[in-house]
Amino acid sequence: MNKRNLFKKFYFNNISKTMKSSELLKNLKIALNKKENDNSFSLKGKENYFAAKYLYENFTGEIIATAFNENPYYGEKDLALKYNGKSFSRITSSNACNKESIENLCKQYNNKEFNLTIIPQEKDFTKIDGMFLKCSDNSYLSFISLHHPNGNIGLIITDELAKIYFDYYESLKNLF
Repeated sequence: MNKRNLFKKFYFNNISKTMKSSELLKNLKIALNKKENDNSFSLKGKENYFAAKYLYENFTGEIIATAFNENPYYGEKDLALKYNGKSFSRITSSNACNKESIENLCKQYNNKEFNLTIIPQEKDFTKIDGMFLKCSDNSYLSFISLHHPNGNIGLIITDELAKIYFDYYESLKNLF
């Protein structure tokens, strides 16, 4: 590894520890009794639900939530109803969300700053279910749900990779 890459790796790994996303990740690890010191960790089973609930209740920046593998209308059980932050967007595809669900989502979020983007099913794009968060200090955190027959696996990441995911879905939101 050359000196420039070594400096970038050292600098960005250390600066991220002072960012809001890292503080959120640290507090989430404490709430979940996770011991890892890394900038990412995985979850299983009920931990996924708890992590999503924690993020909606404790985060105040921008959230983009995606739902491509299931209908995004969860009714009164929708954890996003607990979110009181800056802006909330939900992105889904037309094959996951029918017209009735669209109407219900719009009614449900009527009193909040809410953006719903429905991408036509014939469009080709990367479909990753998750929550993509942008903090007020421009740091990022992503909570990705990997679907598995034995139960979903959650993956939480910060820093540059989380920024790439947020920017990607932000661009889709603005495209459709």
